Amino acid sequence: MNILLVASDSTHSCRIALRYRSSGINFIWKSLYPPSVGKHEKNEIKPVFCGIFHMVREFWKSRGRIIHVHYLGKALIPIFLSVNRNLVINFWGSDFVKLKKYKLFWLLKLIKLLHSKVIFISDANHIISTLKKSGIEVEHVIFGTDTHLFKPKDKFDEIKNKKIISCRNFAPLYRIEDIIKFFVISEIWKDDWELYVYGVGSQVDTTRIHKLCIESNKICNKKVIFLGRQSQEQIVELFQNASFHISAAISDGGLSAAVAEGMACGSVPIINDAVDNSIHVNHDNGVLFLTDNLDSLIDTYKNCAKMTTEDHRKLSNNAVEKINLEFSSDAFMNKIVGIYKRFNDD
Repeated sequence: MNILLVASDSTHSCRIALRYRSSGINFIWKSLYPPSVGKHEKNEIKPVFCGIFHMVREFWKSRGRIIHVHYLGKALIPIFLSVNRNLVINFWGSDFVKLKKYKLFWLLKLIKLLHSKVIFISDANHIISTLKKSGIEVEHVIFGTDTHLFKPKDKFDEIKNKKIISCRNFAPLYRIEDIIKFFVISEIWKDDWELYVYGVGSQVDTTRIHKLCIESNKICNKKVIFLGRQSQEQIVELFQNASFHISAAISDGGLSAAVAEGMACGSVPIINDAVDNSIHVNHDNGVLFLTDNLDSLIDTYKNCAKMTTEDHRKLSNNAVEKINLEFSSDAFMNKIVGIYKRFNDD
């Protein structure tokens, strides 16, 4: 089994690459996107960064290889400048939003005409059902969480602390600005609550979020802590030591990998009710706020700050159980390897 993985250097892509390596899959990882800003771990797997024309050559050289495109974006160019390849294409929420906005679903049909075999996959029910209505079949694959790594700490004291983690990257579609601004407006920082902001992004996005944290701290007495890129071990520790983690993204497909990782560590999710979120997070295992409703976000901050330790413990335990039962990384690898094998069977 020989795979060309086309993906950015995000922490989640890195974890998929690590799963490939531990499963004995022969793969090459290449990216069309420059390295994200921040320090990388010394021993982590990294992609080879290349330009469009280099990637086009890679596609043409990959006649006997399965090409797994982890995010469409720029990868559409080599996809359309090559023919008769074997493709697995992830459908993320951001891909879907753009194709739907510009009415470009026909591009997916054209991809299937150009190439030998194409399998579209997604973890989002709403994406799968919408594309099916347009005559495009998409397989449901949940991108599992490594629950051997992401888990509550051994001596979890189950006492609610006053830390909230912003766990998404810095691109505008993740709305980190809203998370920071309305943390300040909610004034829960006056009761010593802290907001930790970790993530990666371009130089422009990272600088923008960093400046907002600095400006916010002039008001809230340095209760917004900018962390930037963190190592895998640091991310686990952050989740294990935070009562809540928050996401306000509007473009997710299924449950965000970052949100699932936080839940696996016992951190209670604060998440908007966009698309599939309410399928996975409810009043038994997390806290939902209304999408694009700023008053709802402010009220949610205040309600979380007032939550009793007993109520928090219940949500935390249920969040861990949810991920362990439904988001296993072992199940993901079994599913994805099964998809790869189908190319050899045809």
